[in-house]
Amino acid sequence: MNDFIESVNLVGTWKQVSRSITPELENPELVKFYDNLTTTINSDFTYSSSNGETGTWRLKDRTIYTTWTYDGETGEETAYIESFERDQMVLSSTIRVPDNSQGKYYKMTVTAIRVK
Repeated sequence: MNDFIESVNLVGTWKQVSRSITPELENPELVKFYDNLTTTINSDFTYSSSNGETGTWRLKDRTIYTTWTYDGETGEETAYIESFERDQMVLSSTIRVPDNSQGKYYKMTVTAIRVK
């Protein structure tokens, strides 16, 4: 696992190129804030996304741990790196959809490419 961490450089700007959520959402508008995200990951362990989310991050094993702030709220989230190449990664995470979807949990998988 340490070889994996040493070979991964997350610093840069990443653009979401695909996203899937399973099981399928009845109302995709509930997660619209995840649409077409671009995220800049900084070497000082901070990040910012095009939807206004900001936070801090750390990498342990194949998991990215974030503490985020979005729209006046804060929280923590993890994302597992399914695959990583120099300029492309696939992440998966468990998300909880807002209460008007009965607070169900979903698996979200994102493919992102490094744009700079």
